[in-house]
Amino acid sequence: MKTCFIGSVTQTFFTIFQLNGLAYEPDPASITAWETYSQLPFTFTPETVAPTVPVQCLWCMTTIHAPSESYILFRMKDAPLKCASCAQEFTASSYSVKRVLNDMRQFMQNQSKFVKGTVLDHESGKIDTIAGQRDMNLLLCHSYEKGRKDMDEIFQSADAAKTAEFHWPKFQAKLLTLILSLTRQKLMANMRKQTMGRVARAYRNMVTPLTIDLVAAVVRQRTFTAKMVGGAVNWSDPVVVARSTMRYRQFLILMEREPTKFLVPTLDIDLNWHTHQCFPLRYQQYGFKHTGRLINHDDAASDTSLGTGFAQTAKSWKKHFNEAYSTEDPSKRYLTAGRVTMGVIFPPYMVFMAAKAHGLKKLKGKGETSGGCSTHDATPRSKAQRDSKRGVAAVFLAAARLEAPVRAGAGHLVEAEVAE
Repeated sequence: MKTCFIGSVTQTFFTIFQLNGLAYEPDPASITAWETYSQLPFTFTPETVAPTVPVQCLWCMTTIHAPSESYILFRMKDAPLKCASCAQEFTASSYSVKRVLNDMRQFMQNQSKFVKGTVLDHESGKIDTIAGQRDMNLLLCHSYEKGRKDMDEIFQSADAAKTAEFHWPKFQAKLLTLILSLTRQKLMANMRKQTMGRVARAYRNMVTPLTIDLVAAVVRQRTFTAKMVGGAVNWSDPVVVARSTMRYRQFLILMEREPTKFLVPTLDIDLNWHTHQCFPLRYQQYGFKHTGRLINHDDAASDTSLGTGFAQTAKSWKKHFNEAYSTEDPSKRYLTAGRVTMGVIFPPYMVFMAAKAHGLKKLKGKGETSGGCSTHDATPRSKAQRDSKRGVAAVFLAAARLEAPVRAGAGHLVEAEVAE
């Protein structure tokens, strides 16, 4: 079983590396298929992107044709857009609040219209509409009078706001107050613990009907790709490739043994992880069989979370396999600016951190083991990459047009597709 696993991943690696690198030219059939399906040119430039992007105002339901530059700032910098019909001003944050509240209101009127994040069971990988309905009924359709009034107040706040002031943090604070109130009345005991977190991830700052920001994911993958081809790992060496697949197998075993830990991969492990996800059904089945859940590859985690996770991964790796995890010093990632500042304010915490950092230093390995997914960038960005903001903007606008045809009414179907 282990030999088959390593062999199949290694074979996939060498299939990928048969491409001619930067000299690779797509075949005409691929170009035709892309342009036919997307109605967009195969090669994007700022000149080939339309000057406006359609955005539906969720307050008056008219379509705004936002200038491309304004739309980019709206998506990437949370800058406001303004509806010419109703004068409503909104940011990506306040727009996403309106989206989730509209879907909640729709559910209250018709319970076959599901709220995103509620119907996919991450432990079985199956659609569970009954559990999704139950969770939203507990939150929205109860007999507790104060709870109903609190929810009505939340709806009214989003409806009445004429500026972008009712943003996600305010909404989240009000919703948390409601949930605590319902919990004290023992009305939330049967709700699945992860439901509200999944709802938040499906909507927060999302301005399309999808449950993942595909544009942001593409931008993150540019950094990932730069690391992989930058020379930090010698992928042309079959020994390196074989060893990396073995280390990925160990990483999966670590996931089985440490199911509650946030584990951060090294570069060689991370490319194997991405390769594994190229086979989504097998990847899903492996996760359910060996870890009892769908293994989530979270490439949007904060630097602090990644630093702490990398240090914990190095410690767990040493514990279970009695070998160093990476040549990178885990203590450097653990000692974040926030922790150091806290140590200055509270000296006993500094003593605790110093002792922990000293222990982490001992986990540093020797040799050529490359370390850290987002926590280790051994490849400085080239001048061409630093100057490619116009190219990013073109991709951003093109992706926005691909997202637009998705219908909001199929929320549970979109969620299931993304999860696979």
